[in-house]
Amino acid sequence: MNDNQRERMVQGVLARTIGSPCGRARALISAQSDDPLEKVDTSLLSGHTAHCPSCRSFAAVMAWLPRPLVELAEVDPGEAFTNATLRAMLPWRQRVARRLRNLGEEWMALMRRPRFAWEAAYIGAAIIGLLFAAPISPLRDVPGEALRVAQANPVQALVEVSRRQLPATVVNWGDAAWAATGERAGTITRNWRDDLWDRLGRAWNAGTPLGPDTAELGASLRAGRGNRIRKAIDQIKKDFYGIGTELATASGRNNPHNQQDSSGERHGC
Repeated sequence: MNDNQRERMVQGVLARTIGSPCGRARALISAQSDDPLEKVDTSLLSGHTAHCPSCRSFAAVMAWLPRPLVELAEVDPGEAFTNATLRAMLPWRQRVARRLRNLGEEWMALMRRPRFAWEAAYIGAAIIGLLFAAPISPLRDVPGEALRVAQANPVQALVEVSRRQLPATVVNWGDAAWAATGERAGTITRNWRDDLWDRLGRAWNAGTPLGPDTAELGASLRAGRGNRIRKAIDQIKKDFYGIGTELATASGRNNPHNQQDSSGERHGC
């Protein structure tokens, strides 16, 4: 068995038992770049790299790599590089939303300034002056017209318009409406008053026997006569029933709607 065959056999046995020695060696090389290894790991790594060209090359690269990595970490590409990268990566809608958000943040920063209220008032006054006081402004006559309208008498203007265009004035319309409304209200009030007095009179007449019947009940209670007590109570019940019936009958007679319905039924019959 020559050396190549012996080496392949050793690698196969190691791969099937503890794994590939190159993987363990490369893990130790990577860890060595951060912290120093123990003596046992250092001796194993040295013995392996002496016979493994690929791991020896990997160790050389890892030993050289920290210097350029540190230099790259210290490089500041600047704000232009970041904006260019974002423009290349983000779609236009996200770019527009980002700009609007930035504008909103800048506007809020301006509003938090102590002199913002004075500056806004000054700018507003300048804009109003340019709109309504400049000689070439089309809105120059607006303040004068607004003042004339504010000083005018609206009632007099309304009366003048009604006199020119309508057969009667607003005052005459109001008098006519008040006369019609007042006459109707007076009629309704008189009818309601007459109906109330009529119902009260009928109820008084219907409740006239209630006084003697109540006196009879009191005498029966004092005498302790049970039969007369029951009769007096029944008579008082009849008196109250007669009062209620008389009130309902009076209400039906004095209701104009019931009179119209009854007259309509008579005509229909």
